[in-house]
Amino acid sequence: NRLATRFGREQLSVSVPLSAVAVALVGCSAGWLLYGVAFQWLVRSLIGTASGPLSSYVAAYAASYLVGYLTLFAPGGIGARELVLSSILPPLGLATQAQAAVITVVSRLWLTAVELAPSVIAASRSAARSR
Repeated sequence: NRLATRFGREQLSVSVPLSAVAVALVGCSAGWLLYGVAFQWLVRSLIGTASGPLSSYVAAYAASYLVGYLTLFAPGGIGARELVLSSILPPLGLATQAQAAVITVVSRLWLTAVELAPSVIAASRSAARSR
């Protein structure tokens, strides 16, 4: 109510078109599917095979990512994400415990590199412009 009165209104309401909800749902689903495909390819590149259905890779990656995201006390969910990923891969039949450890470490390193790359590129471009 305080926000509504601040804008001189009795009540604030937001109307989200159903088409926007549908587009967001399809887009997010496609994004998570592609994350799963990329994760399956990462596993295949590391251990030489990627047995198991694509849905298991999507589920494993999404579960670990979301737990890491929701772990507010750890930057980037470090530790929590890895614990979930290494714990979920063997029961899903996607890797042995030893393979899961390797996949988890490489996945964290790759995720960190991919997140840092745009910053490094932007900083180097900015430095080059200032010279």
